[in-house]
Amino acid sequence: MHLPIYHDHRIFHVKFEDLISSPYVTASRILQFLPELRSLDPAKNGLRSSSCAPACNSLVDYIIDHGPFENKFDFVDEEWVDFMKVFYHV
Repeated sequence: MHLPIYHDHRIFHVKFEDLISSPYVTASRILQFLPELRSLDPAKNGLRSSSCAPACNSLVDYIIDHGPFENKFDFVDEEWVDFMKVFYHV
């Protein structure tokens, strides 16, 4: 099975094995692909404006304030089924 080709979008595929075996190299590649992130530290964000609250809080702060979470999906749009099969989500 092949991934669909998205001509209008840039896609960066991150393999779990790479995250485990070479987390710093993988993080570096992610940041090269999306430099706007500035950091992959979940306790920080790259936003420097105070006018974005609460959206500018770190991911860790959000999880602590709003967790735990449950993800229940009753259906998946047909256009995503092949993509999800590739990554073993269905």
